[in-house]
Amino acid sequence: MNYIPNGNNPEWGLCYEINHLVTKMRLSTLQALRANNCNELTLEQYELLFALFQNNGVYQRQLSKLLLKDRPNITRMLNVLEKKKLVIRKSHKTNKRIQEVYITELGKQFVFQAAPIKNNQAEGFLAVFSEEELSNLQTLIGKMLKNLEGMYKIST
Repeated sequence: MNYIPNGNNPEWGLCYEINHLVTKMRLSTLQALRANNCNELTLEQYELLFALFQNNGVYQRQLSKLLLKDRPNITRMLNVLEKKKLVIRKSHKTNKRIQEVYITELGKQFVFQAAPIKNNQAEGFLAVFSEEELSNLQTLIGKMLKNLEGMYKIST
């Protein structure tokens, strides 16, 4: 296998394999959520709630950066979550154009319902690795993430 396809060669390469892995992990997680009666939200909406649970009161722009989604996408998701009373938006005290986003108690219930399912999935994904392999994998992923900094731009 060529890790990086040469020229116009239509081989998949390692980056395709990584992308394919992430896609399968997301699909598997979504199916596990659905199998456990977490049918109310999309996986992206759950991820937004998880991000808010960990960073309550962030600005919409910060959510864009955290979730690697553009602002219109974040706005659409927040509109849905707000209608379901899972999040609330408040204007910033000094700059009314800035929207702070907060998870509601009902939103926290969704997070606590989904967390064990998502954690169980993650445990299953990583079960094939030894402790040393997990440490190496985390180091390698960290290197890739650091290398990617500045190679993309999210419209915020």
